[in-house]
Amino acid sequence: MTAVSYFIGVAWLLAVAGALGAAAVRWRTRLCPGWGWIPARIVEVILVSAAAVVIAEVLGAVGLFSRVAVLLVALVVGAAGLALAPRPRAPQAIGTERAPTWEIVFSVAVGAAVLTQWTARVLTALPAGITDVDSQSYHLPHAARWLQEGWLTRLHFIAADEATAYHPSNGEVFHGYGMLAWHRDPLSLVLNLGWLVLVLAAAWCIGRRLGSGAVAVAAVAALFASPLIASTQAASGMTDTVGVFFLLAACYLLLVSTEQRGALVLAGLAGGLALGSKLTFVVPFVGLTVVVVVLARRLGRPYFGAACAWLVPAFLTGSFWYLRNVARVGTPIPTLRIGVDGASLPKPPIALEKYAYTVAHYAFDGRVWTDWFVPGLHRSFGPVWPLLGALTIAAIAVALVRGPAVVRGLALVALGSGVAYVFTQTTAFGPAGRPVLFAANLRYLLPALALGMALLPVVAPNPRVVPVLAAAMAGVLVVTGLAPQAWPADQRGLAVLLGAVACAIALTIVAAPGRGRRVGVAASIGVVVAVVVAGLPIIRGYLHDRYTVAVTGQEAVGAWARGIHNASIGIAGFFIQYPLYGQDLSNRVQYIGHFGSDHSFTDVRTCGQWRKAVNGAGYRFVVISPSFVTDPEPAALQWTRGAPGATEVFAKDRAYVFRIDGRLDPGTCGS
Repeated sequence: MTAVSYFIGVAWLLAVAGALGAAAVRWRTRLCPGWGWIPARIVEVILVSAAAVVIAEVLGAVGLFSRVAVLLVALVVGAAGLALAPRPRAPQAIGTERAPTWEIVFSVAVGAAVLTQWTARVLTALPAGITDVDSQSYHLPHAARWLQEGWLTRLHFIAADEATAYHPSNGEVFHGYGMLAWHRDPLSLVLNLGWLVLVLAAAWCIGRRLGSGAVAVAAVAALFASPLIASTQAASGMTDTVGVFFLLAACYLLLVSTEQRGALVLAGLAGGLALGSKLTFVVPFVGLTVVVVVLARRLGRPYFGAACAWLVPAFLTGSFWYLRNVARVGTPIPTLRIGVDGASLPKPPIALEKYAYTVAHYAFDGRVWTDWFVPGLHRSFGPVWPLLGALTIAAIAVALVRGPAVVRGLALVALGSGVAYVFTQTTAFGPAGRPVLFAANLRYLLPALALGMALLPVVAPNPRVVPVLAAAMAGVLVVTGLAPQAWPADQRGLAVLLGAVACAIALTIVAAPGRGRRVGVAASIGVVVAVVVAGLPIIRGYLHDRYTVAVTGQEAVGAWARGIHNASIGIAGFFIQYPLYGQDLSNRVQYIGHFGSDHSFTDVRTCGQWRKAVNGAGYRFVVISPSFVTDPEPAALQWTRGAPGATEVFAKDRAYVFRIDGRLDPGTCGS
């Protein structure tokens, strides 16, 4: 990356963010005047995120998701937002009450601790790249494909018989923006750090409404410091953290909507952004919709008015991916059978569903509990996992018994989300009796756990108990954060230094209003400028080192692809494809499969079909490898090896690369 291209990318990001941010600040000051500093920032982030997602989706629906088009539309939207902002409303003192100093200092310290832990994982990823399986298989490949084609409506299948092509992808849109800036992915390394800070900010706001921001922040921080969440979300392309922020933000705005009518519309925007981020937020969104309608009168609106104020903005920010699925295959969620018998919507066949067991399926299987479930819970949430579960249940129960109406509604949403998890497909994914992905898929429980943890302040019966409960959650944070796999072995010193700087700046901003806050904001701007200036050598080092470690054959193929540019690469047998996109994300990578009339996507079954598929797509290279070491070699290997026009150029540990120099003759398959 040259210095010119780097600073052009920085300027592009600043222009897009600045245009949308200026409009968001204007609308926030008009819609929510008098709000506290943290709630105001949350509203502005929601407005910017909603605008960014809708712009990407509208342009991506016509194949124009590109750097020039996004910049032009963002500038127009920003200018229109400034010009069309409504007249100011009467100020409402939302989130302005002064919190005890100890709670502010405690919350910032707790937040800085988990941010430090995540930062250490980012620093560890700098020489390696983003390596978690889901990011490499579909989160980042989806964003890279949008970058290459400009279309967000086309389904991208990353393997045969898989369902990720149908997943909602609001979270990946933000990775797409980072890739548009530089045609590379350094921003993806740190995006979830920002979402983590916003999650903790939303937890603070909810906690303040319920009696203690410190307890809510410590509880949610303990959850996000756990081995499962820290190892899958930090320095990754995963989108669970994105959805949790928008869910908690929507819940907070519902809590304050009894005092500010416009908050319900903002809650709808946030709820839609969560709905469009991941399928695990469908049930929480439906639950919040029920809460809005049932409690409409308490929110100061008629039933129809409340439903419209919630659903219209939610439709704007959350419906795109479901409508795309309807247009492509006739159903919003292709992994579910919607309807009954003849009235059911079409459902594409997905062969991997034979492994898609639910936790409920093994509810009374003692062997699965002892061999898989209990060890998986311990490995994912540390040795205090029973305490985390008990606290979540206690928070929900107390909120249901003695909370105000809206709080009881949120508790029911958390409870319903937890129950839905038990019956959700793939929560116990694996062969019969061997739910090998149970621990990894415990992430699907995150919406229920995060909302339950944010409601924890209701457990404190009086103010004297608050410090005790906050200290207890800080202890849980220490135990979960220091559990195996939660904290990387290296980069701790630099991470702690960066965490201390962040803590000092945050304390200056939130604990010292007036001149102190201005100093803190100025310091944060200075840090951003320093990061931008130092960013070029850091990014160059990252791009030079990423995906060079080649222990396995598939990793070696990823290292090989670093020197390939603007090539069309077909793959078969495996699904870890993102390293094949190359340093500049210019390689187009596609699993070679067969599209059926029933919307299925399966492996090619004959040699003749395989060679015709390779010829028809014009692949420059074909990469073939089994997904797992225990799998047999794909049949495509024999159909390609020895064929005139195919030259084997790389092989390691059953991973093979063939250069395609001419047509593969289907007529010679039997020879």
